Amino acid sequence: MYNLLTHSRKASEADHLAFSTSACLLLYYLKISNYFGSSASRESDRELNDSEVLIGRLLYHILEVNQYNTQEIHQAVAWNQDKGITTSSIGCAVNPTIALFNHSCAPNTIRASIGPNTIMVATENIKKGQEVKDSYSYQFHDKLIKTRKVHMKERYKFDCKCEACEKMWPMYEFMTKSVAKPGVTAKALHHIKKMYATISKLSAADFSVGHYDRIHTMWASYYNELNTTLEKPNKGFVRLSSRLQDVLWLRWGSRGPTCQAPLY
Repeated sequence: MYNLLTHSRKASEADHLAFSTSACLLLYYLKISNYFGSSASRESDRELNDSEVLIGRLLYHILEVNQYNTQEIHQAVAWNQDKGITTSSIGCAVNPTIALFNHSCAPNTIRASIGPNTIMVATENIKKGQEVKDSYSYQFHDKLIKTRKVHMKERYKFDCKCEACEKMWPMYEFMTKSVAKPGVTAKALHHIKKMYATISKLSAADFSVGHYDRIHTMWASYYNELNTTLEKPNKGFVRLSSRLQDVLWLRWGSRGPTCQAPLY
């Protein structure tokens, strides 16, 4: 955790002031709780001793680490066949391994919280040597590119240059045309539409009884067909990722008392 990114050189004066104030407050609480014991400095000394300065610097550093490397912990609070899973944040955690993944507004993974732990699952085939990409917050189909870029710059101190941003992929409601891959026939396009309708119907039945493993298998198979037929961006890939997200949460994710869905 100590060696995770801090963006110290990119921090603003307001950032430094916030971290410094918080570190001083935490150090004060340590002192009044007798953390330093008899070696604590006295008010008459008018300065901190070496041990207190060291702990203060560590506190400042950890606060910086937490700012840029935490992931929210959620729980499922509602489930609806049409709207999918709804989650609510209940806290934050630092997962040093997950923190190493880069952000993309079009990630190839999804995450779910299982108590204090996090499970990450791929939403597409990731070949050896390809990057595993996480989403820190917004995805391209949810927010305008300007909104995403401003948020990432202010919150995480970097300019997002993922494929979705560089190619200016549209939001979900503006994906009005499907582009077939070279060589794809009209028969193949008809097949992928029919396959989607069939899987959606079967998924609805399986969701009602908690057969989440079968739903996962069906949508994984649909990805293989979709990926050989249509170019990204396409609503089909967004729907697929959304269904896998639902399955992940309902099969393994933490649930709140208001989430009414069959158990796996």
